[in-house]
Amino acid sequence: MGDRRELDRGEIEGLGVLPLALDPGRVRIYRLGCGGTGGAFRKLVLRLSGGRAVALGNHVFLPARCEGDLAALAHELTHCAQYQAWGRWRYFTRGAAVQLRDLLHRRLGWGASPYAYRLEDGKPFEAYGMEQQGQIVEDSVRTSSRARYSAPSA
Repeated sequence: MGDRRELDRGEIEGLGVLPLALDPGRVRIYRLGCGGTGGAFRKLVLRLSGGRAVALGNHVFLPARCEGDLAALAHELTHCAQYQAWGRWRYFTRGAAVQLRDLLHRRLGWGASPYAYRLEDGKPFEAYGMEQQGQIVEDSVRTSSRARYSAPSA
């Protein structure tokens, strides 16, 4: 597989329809420990994220523990769809603000988690926050029968 890979057909089919339009051909998946020239950058991204899966634009970085976890992948692909819909500037400025809120919440106990949500009748998906959208999609996939899949081997 080399340095990076595209989404495979099983992943795309397993995800079904996401609430935001996604061009899966633009997405690249990187996994810790799969070698290649981008290995050091992958390790840095995952270290800075606290070992959590993270999406930067159309690039999804998955730690080994997320292998085969379609729900975690769906969460990150929601961020790829946001990037594709919003553009670079809006995506990265909103993402930086959300990460700061998450840091303040996790480290200092200030404010609510940007991942926390409560579904409200009539509230459009787009009205939820950036991480709330990802979490809504992740929770939806996690409670479905498609939560696990056989990921392509490196």
